[in-house]
Amino acid sequence: MKKLIIALCILILILGAGGYYYFFKGKSESVQYKTTRVERGDIVTVVSATGTINPVINVQVGSQVSGIIQALYADYNSEVKKDQVIAQLDPSTFQAQVTQAMANLESARANLKNVEADMANLSAGIENAQVNLKTAKAN
Repeated sequence: MKKLIIALCILILILGAGGYYYFFKGKSESVQYKTTRVERGDIVTVVSATGTINPVINVQVGSQVSGIIQALYADYNSEVKKDQVIAQLDPSTFQAQVTQAMANLESARANLKNVEADMANLSAGIENAQVNLKTAKAN
């Protein structure tokens, strides 16, 4: 029994010494240093990162009218200033609406003149009928 206890103690000491060497002494041999002569020069630092860049202030831009964009003066994620023109819409659609409205106005004016002429004719017809009535009474 004594021999077994002594053998176990020796085995534990060997395993302990091997573990100590592996974890503490063995790693120091894997470290390698690179040495060079000291020189004067500029310090250059490069920072790299991954992720999403979010703005401090995010403003949704909308339009009161819709249409085809004729010219675009700002790109996605461009910095813009107050009162800066961002895009210009094609004015042909709006010009066609203005032309159509002006034509409708002129048509309404022509209809008004026709109605006024009809009223003048009716008024003249009433006066002619009154004259005919007076003539018929006199006869």
